[in-house]
Amino acid sequence: MIDANQVLLKFEAQRMCKGNTAQKPVEIVHTENNHKLITNIVDTDKYGVLLYSLQWVCDDKTMSTIAILQQHIDNVLQKMTFLPENLALIEFDEKNMVAQLRSSPPLQDARSIKYFECCLTGDRQFTLARFEKKTGAGKPLQVAFSLTREIFGRLVNDVITALTIRTSTT
Repeated sequence: MIDANQVLLKFEAQRMCKGNTAQKPVEIVHTENNHKLITNIVDTDKYGVLLYSLQWVCDDKTMSTIAILQQHIDNVLQKMTFLPENLALIEFDEKNMVAQLRSSPPLQDARSIKYFECCLTGDRQFTLARFEKKTGAGKPLQVAFSLTREIFGRLVNDVITALTIRTSTT
């Protein structure tokens, strides 16, 4: 299984070698077996991670069925309860095998609306990002979000667990 601490060590080593003074996301790719975890990390410290996005890809090219994709959706909704807002299914395109989950309700104040958005696909990909739409502005913009190191580790493990296809022996 992919270890979140290894991902953070890769980021910290890359930052030490190249420097990351501009606070731009650094893409860290961690591959194990047929799985690829792609994180875009802005910064870390001893307590947390400033994450821009997280993507999990299964490279075995096995397409899910609608039932398996629905199970993945259910697994993500059950497991990812530790984010600041709860996730809810907002769109499920069975024809194209794509599901979109979003914070429900989003975090809202007088200046902006912020929300998490997840995309799950039939080719077993998962993407998580956070968006902010300023009041009176046009499109929402993707923004970085903070997680403790413990929650980052849980996110990585829960995504992998939620999206791992288990074959039935019945």
